[in-house]
Amino acid sequence: ENHCVTPESGRSSETLSETAETLQVDVNGHLTFPDDCIAAGGQDMLPSPEAAYCDSVGSNDSGRGGSELQFGFDSQPCSMTYEFDLHSDHCGYLIGKRGSHVNYIKEKTNALIWIRNALSPFNNEKKIVSIIASDEASINEALKLIRKRFPLAIYPDVTLERSNHVLVCPPTLKLSPPEAVEFQVVLSATVNAAHFFVQLPTHPSYHALPPFTLSMASMYTHCHAPVVTSPTVGNIVVSPVADGWFRAEIMEVFTEDDTCKLKYLDYGGYQIVPTSTLRQINFEFMQMPFQAIECYLANVTCHEELGWTEESKISFENLAQGQILSAYVAGIADDGIPCLHLYKVTGATNTFINQALVESGLAKWVSYEQ
Repeated sequence: ENHCVTPESGRSSETLSETAETLQVDVNGHLTFPDDCIAAGGQDMLPSPEAAYCDSVGSNDSGRGGSELQFGFDSQPCSMTYEFDLHSDHCGYLIGKRGSHVNYIKEKTNALIWIRNALSPFNNEKKIVSIIASDEASINEALKLIRKRFPLAIYPDVTLERSNHVLVCPPTLKLSPPEAVEFQVVLSATVNAAHFFVQLPTHPSYHALPPFTLSMASMYTHCHAPVVTSPTVGNIVVSPVADGWFRAEIMEVFTEDDTCKLKYLDYGGYQIVPTSTLRQINFEFMQMPFQAIECYLANVTCHEELGWTEESKISFENLAQGQILSAYVAGIADDGIPCLHLYKVTGATNTFINQALVESGLAKWVSYEQ
């Protein structure tokens, strides 16, 4: 196991799990805090769990609602995250009046606290607490202060046991193109001339994507979201691109250089990124269907000696990009990806994009076996 050395003792400190499981505080019906603790003596001090006082940073929020609670966020780099579950009744006490206790934790340990909703919309009683810090020693110290706030003798349900919250790609959020009928699409990303992603402009959720994207960018740009500690194929994460943050699925994990191959779920495309840049996704951002549908161009293949060239990709994009196309599902590939016929509609004229690539010499026509 990884251990860290504390400057005071020069010895290995407890591991995170040991700290969470064994740390206890002797109390005589009251909780005690250092004199310099800004939470000491405040009206949020509790002699017993029954008298729980909840004050979420100056609001009347009890900690049970749907809002995210974030404290102490700044531009400091954070590379480690420890998460545990906490009953919503205890959240206000952890926060302290007007954020006094989480600010005290940050002052003493330089660790940041993030309290967010559980991953299930049907579990309103549980919150997820993330401790975010640059090293294990800071997380250990933060856990000690939280345990002091919630001694096991009084709060046996506050175990501080480490939990791992990941989301896999739910089939219900994946959009599928309609079959046996023409439909409208917009090209959103191109892998090559015969492999691309489209969006459905007639789907009810399509016009919610721009504000949804802005909301994600605002949250993940200004808050220290928990990092992805154990990337696994199929996990849904959030990844930074340019000035935004976008939903993505982990397709491959490369342990040799600590990178992941991602598929972007709303705009399409693939990218290999450092694992350290990925963040866990909040359940609130798992309500809207993934907007990008991965597709192949039906009945075409590349010239064997050339493969799919950059010229063919540019030609395809010139034909398809920046407009609403008419599409038809001609078949389903062995990997489950739909194969489309695409038509560029200009007034009364239709351009069959699949055939146009063949006629330009950039692809070959192939017929599917019946």
